[in-house]
Amino acid sequence: METIAIVLTFLGALIALAYAAFTARRVLKADEGTDKMKKISHSIREGANAYLKRQYKIVGIFFAAMFVILCLMAALLDGMRKSTPTELGGVKVVTFGDYAEQTFTTVATGEKISTELPKSNVLSFKLE
Repeated sequence: METIAIVLTFLGALIALAYAAFTARRVLKADEGTDKMKKISHSIREGANAYLKRQYKIVGIFFAAMFVILCLMAALLDGMRKSTPTELGGVKVVTFGDYAEQTFTTVATGEKISTELPKSNVLSFKLE
């Protein structure tokens, strides 16, 4: 049953691509219209290109900023793993959980307790 679904999905994609190619070829072969229609088309294309240029610029800045933020967060997590904090925001840390190592550490004694939770890039803190 799963194989049939995969084959049908692949065939549907091929049919959609063939229809898109057929439609594009038909549109490109059509007459561009009168001089006034060509002028309007050129103006629309110019505006659309200006919009896309601005949109790509904003999206590029957003992704660059998110990349920097995520790199800083990864460095912060790595630093906390190497040097367990004893307090956060002025409140004493009782237990420090590192899901990547699958351990919980009692900060006062340094005792490590194993956990069966799935590995992930998460730190948890139990505060007083």
